[in-house]
This record gives sequence, C-alpha cells and structure tokens, in this order.
Amino acid sequence: MYRTNLQKNIVIPSLIIIASVALGCIMVPEGANAVLTFLKQELFNSFSWIYILSVAFFYREHRLLLNAHRRAVLPHFCL
Repeated sequence: MYRTNLQKNIVIPSLIIIASVALGCIMVPEGANAVLTFLKQELFNSFSWIYILSVAFFYREHRLLLNAHRRAVLPHFCL
C-alpha cells in the first residue's frame, strides 16, 4: 500500500542500540555516567586531530566560497 525507503537492516539495530543505552542510563545512572564519561574522554583524546582538521578544512572552504567573486555572499542557511 505505502512505499517507503525505510531500511529495516539499519533502523532495527539502531533502535535496539538506542533503547539499550537509554535503559542502561535509566537503570544504572552512576555506572552509565562513568562509562559515558570514559568513552567521551577516550574519543576526545584519540580523535581530537580529526576535529582540528575538519575545522581547518571547512573554514578554508567557507573562505573560498565567500571570496570566489570578491564579494560577501551569505550562505543559504543564514538569515
């Protein structure tokens, strides 16, 4: 009857992961806080260079876009 682009092999595992994390945070908040804080620190310590490179890249691309015609052109998402 209805056509959908819903990909069950992606949506169902995602919902299971989200529900598991949410239930874990509700049932054991102190333990969840410790685990999530540890994961946040490890991700920041291990991948902070990706953040720096992405900011440098997008800043460079933004400047190229705005200076392409030597005039200030607002991006589409600005008011």
